[in-house]
Amino acid sequence: MALPLPGNNSPIQNNRLDMLKKSSSFAPQKSEKSLGASFIKKGTSLLPKKKEETKKEAPKSPADTSIFGGKSEISRIELRQKLRKDANVWNAERQVGLSLSPSERASLEKEVFSQALGRDISKRDLNFAIKKMNQKRISANSFAEKEKLRKQINFFKKIGGI
Repeated sequence: MALPLPGNNSPIQNNRLDMLKKSSSFAPQKSEKSLGASFIKKGTSLLPKKKEETKKEAPKSPADTSIFGGKSEISRIELRQKLRKDANVWNAERQVGLSLSPSERASLEKEVFSQALGRDISKRDLNFAIKKMNQKRISANSFAEKEKLRKQINFFKKIGGI
């Protein structure tokens, strides 16, 4: 039997070397490092996913810019403060064609929302108030009063997100 030379490995030694290379204690080769093979889970592909395979997320809705700010209801005090100082309320007022001072806008809250609605104003209360204002507009006698109520209705619709 011939002994293998130091430079020539036997098939058994070659097999052992291959097993050693594949074991976790052996450092990965350069090509494996560049692909990140040590971090790839079994059964995953290096190719990017096709468009059909990617998860389709629901389109994100824009942030709620109404006076409610995503809440179902706000307090009267908070509503008055927003009517006085909020920039979105001021922009809505200009778009509708109203020209009220901040204190007039705050007093508008007292006129439109009765005390029977309670301490907090919900979107449902806002809809109810808009319907009542619409009935007042229909029964108004003068054109100027109807126009003023129409602008107020549109103003509340804009700031309420309706």
